[in-house]
Amino acid sequence: MTGKDVPKPGQKVKYVERNDPGVETGFSRLGRLLQLKRLPLDAIQKELFEDQVSKSHAISIVHLSNLLKVRLELTNAEAVRFARFLIEEKDEENPKVDTIAFNPELKVNMQYIPIRLMTHFKTYP
Repeated sequence: MTGKDVPKPGQKVKYVERNDPGVETGFSRLGRLLQLKRLPLDAIQKELFEDQVSKSHAISIVHLSNLLKVRLELTNAEAVRFARFLIEEKDEENPKVDTIAFNPELKVNMQYIPIRLMTHFKTYP
């Protein structure tokens, strides 16, 4: 996980929003992939992750960004921003805080990723 557009561990960064170019590109490519394969939206987890991770497995930003890079042909920076969008969550008790210390090892349960993807799909092709 290197590159000029990828934050360093511990660096304060703004949360990635839905309208971020990396997130938009990720959703666009995912939509095209599902459309080409004529898959329903709920097939996201199987299509993206195949058998690489189990449903009860926790996945980190590093691991998820590497999978997104390969499966959706994203650049490293786009994949990291898309993975951050899917994993990092704002503190509901403190909604005015808009930054977080970047932690590439931050993990979330795999079952959360498809839910977050389906919740934020603007339109399904």
